[in-house]
Amino acid sequence: MNFLSKTLGSLTGSSIPYTLGEKVESSFITDPNSYSIWNVYDAVKKEDSLFCTVFEFDQRLPQNSKYIPFAINACKKLRSTKLPGVLNTIDTIQNDSHIYIITERVEPLSKYLLKNPSLSNEILKFGTFTVSRALRFINCDAKSIHGNVNIHSVFVNNSGEWKLGGFEVMTNISTDGVDMLRLAHQLPSFNYNLQPAEFEKSGTDCLIRSPQSSIKYDAFKLGLLIVQIFSSTKIGDSILINQFIGKVPVQANFQTNVKKLLNQSITLRITVEVFFKTGLSSFFKTPLIDCFLNLEMLNVKDAQEKLEFFNSLSDITRDSPNGFVEYKILPNLIQLFYFTSNDDATNTSVILINILKFSLNLNTKEFNNSVKPIILKSFTMADRSIRMALLTSLSTYIEKFTQNEVSNHIFNNLLTGSNDTNPKIREETLKAIIPIAPKLSDRQLNNDLLRYLAKAQNDTVPEIRTNTVICLGKIAQYMNKNSRPGILITAFSKSLKDPFVPSRLSAIMAFASCIDFFPPEICCSRVLSSIAPNLLDKSSKVRIETGKIFELYMEKIRAEASSLPVEDDSIIEHDTVKNEELNNHMVEQQNLSMSSIGWSTLNALSNKIGGSLSIRETPLQSPALQQSQTVESLGGGNNNNDDNHVVNNNKKLSSFVIQPESTFDPWENDNSFANGDDAWGYEMQDDEEHVEESPEPNINEDSWGFGSSPKPASSTYTIKENTYNHNVRNNDKVTAKTQVKTKTNGTGNEVKKNSGLKLSKTSKSTKLKLDLQIDGNDGWGDGEW
Repeated sequence: MNFLSKTLGSLTGSSIPYTLGEKVESSFITDPNSYSIWNVYDAVKKEDSLFCTVFEFDQRLPQNSKYIPFAINACKKLRSTKLPGVLNTIDTIQNDSHIYIITERVEPLSKYLLKNPSLSNEILKFGTFTVSRALRFINCDAKSIHGNVNIHSVFVNNSGEWKLGGFEVMTNISTDGVDMLRLAHQLPSFNYNLQPAEFEKSGTDCLIRSPQSSIKYDAFKLGLLIVQIFSSTKIGDSILINQFIGKVPVQANFQTNVKKLLNQSITLRITVEVFFKTGLSSFFKTPLIDCFLNLEMLNVKDAQEKLEFFNSLSDITRDSPNGFVEYKILPNLIQLFYFTSNDDATNTSVILINILKFSLNLNTKEFNNSVKPIILKSFTMADRSIRMALLTSLSTYIEKFTQNEVSNHIFNNLLTGSNDTNPKIREETLKAIIPIAPKLSDRQLNNDLLRYLAKAQNDTVPEIRTNTVICLGKIAQYMNKNSRPGILITAFSKSLKDPFVPSRLSAIMAFASCIDFFPPEICCSRVLSSIAPNLLDKSSKVRIETGKIFELYMEKIRAEASSLPVEDDSIIEHDTVKNEELNNHMVEQQNLSMSSIGWSTLNALSNKIGGSLSIRETPLQSPALQQSQTVESLGGGNNNNDDNHVVNNNKKLSSFVIQPESTFDPWENDNSFANGDDAWGYEMQDDEEHVEESPEPNINEDSWGFGSSPKPASSTYTIKENTYNHNVRNNDKVTAKTQVKTKTNGTGNEVKKNSGLKLSKTSKSTKLKLDLQIDGNDGWGDGEW
């Protein structure tokens, strides 16, 4: 059964390892306007999905029986002829029913010219060059006659190169005989256009009379092809040849040599070799043809020649055929990149720049296979010229990378440029943040990236500080919504104090662009207070823009205020009293809770100093603003050690304040613009370009939100030591009270023990303040815990 299936598959042609796609051209059997004996299909190789073209000849059709020798000869000659400009053959298959020739993906020139009617003379001349070179190799190196040169035997590949095919009658006279040449007149394409005078006289005998006469037949057919592609007219009459040649819009020497190809006298007619060699020194000397030839010799050029060639590539793209850059130049550059990346950094960076520029039109699959590995490898290189090439072109290729690739392979390498000593690298790194931001993970965007921007805002180069604000304003839409207002206000407010005028202007404009990210309440409480000082800025530009932005925010606030309901004052007053009573009740509950919580802590401290503690609550200083507790300490412990605890009234008492650590904030102690000597090492001048010295407020609640959430108040404490004079206890402002216990030691002398303890809690963050008043000889205050 399997044998039968394979046999039937062979008969139908379905057994070939290629998937046939759209039919590009039909044979003359089914299409009266065709001059080909082949059905031409776009195809894909099943094994590796390689794009190719399949030429199919059906031997089962009775009409094709007399053309079988031509199909077999074409299959044989294309398989054995590997010359520049000749159609690249991948495979050939022959069975009882079909003959297949599988080549690189191509398109017939006749259809290509119809699809591209406005090709430049440079492109047409380039095509003439490639066909002439291929025909010269066939005549001179292969010692053969093509015999079938016309528009239907030329094909165009993906890179825009013209390839010569149509080998149905190709013959090496010395080895193959003349049978194919004698039958050539039966081939439909052979009689497509005008024949030379010698053929009119003696027919196909002129092809076999001598090698010189046969190759001059090819020269005449080449001349007809050149006239047809430049004039878009098929030449069918020798009288019209000179008329059409005169209309060809090319230089005079090119026209002169084309006329020599079309000379009706076989003795005066030049060969293809003469025409080609003459063209290399004159009409074939164009930038596009020079580029094509240099690409073939690139591996043998020295470093300087390569650099000159790379710098000239930008001029090629304007006059090159479609696909030439992507499928001819780019593959050569990619191959060269891997050979020179470790040896010649200068050429490597230039190669990389051209690779990035020429890969813009590649489809996703081609880009992923050929260009993406080069970009990822280049980001790991330490060379500055390579990094600069990557950064300046990042916006053109970053969209072709997935979020995972950007997060895992690009972002961390990109940020290494922020530490470069070259300001241009740092600035380009900053600019590259904008296109890359949408593809970053939440942690990278709201943590790592913001840390980098906080550092960049203190850069010594004012342009970098300015671009930092611009960058932050552009990526604000991707930031975490909860932390975004505080981060933006902190960063923009800092730049409003920058002595560099463009930086202040950028900050003002950033406030305008980010107005939608600030709720009306934040606009009232924080934004206006940040903007207002710049209404009196020394720079008139800053003052004008600040006034506009200030009014913009006021309009938003007025709009919000107009939407609020109108309440009765008595109701508002009643609600206020009710809220105060509720707050007082909550404060009392918190006081009781803090007293019970603090007891274990105070006992532990008492044990360390050998005493006992008692707690007494004191009234709150201001329930609306601060919650505090006062804890009094009574001395106690072993009477045998009382002599060591006698308090001298003239000594200073030690006081310790225990506070919970706050979360990390890179701007918490940043006073870059607060001092007279600014953060960039030069004195600010009282001119239009600078601002007055003004201290920057400490912005503890405006943390950028880095790191983990704030730790509980009881987790970690820092110790601050202060000293007070014993007489301070008598001051009315002192809220902590000291109880004095009098005890009698073994000798009958009275010993006074004084200890004071103050426990307070603020509304913003929980703080435990312990004022321990002990003598100066017990070991406290020496910096050891």
